[in-house]
Amino acid sequence: MSVFFAILKISTLIEKPKLFLSNLALRNPITRLLNTASLLT
Repeated sequence: MSVFFAILKISTLIEKPKLFLSNLALRNPITRLLNTASLLT
């Protein structure tokens, strides 16, 4: 059971930054547009 919780905790630690970054991107469309533009160039 502890192994399951360890896996769950690790997956949460991996997912949280992704959610945080996507929330920032959604809140800042200008930043997202700039990032997209910099990726294209």
